[in-house]
Amino acid sequence: MSSDDTIEIHPLVPADWSFFCLDQIPYHGRSVTVLWDRTGEHYSKGKGLRILVNGKELASSPTCCRLKAKLP
Repeated sequence: MSSDDTIEIHPLVPADWSFFCLDQIPYHGRSVTVLWDRTGEHYSKGKGLRILVNGKELASSPTCCRLKAKLP
């Protein structure tokens, strides 16, 4: 995460992980959630990696990779 109006993540997780969630991370007065769901079935939000801020999806990728988004 950075000090400007962007958020950037680069999850370094084992390739065999099917899902993970970091929920309600406080960041610059906002609540950040990072989701990885290989099949889209665990969290029912779709396949892939997602960044949500205050419950709103800002960025997604079908793979678990570096992901960047502008903060609202």
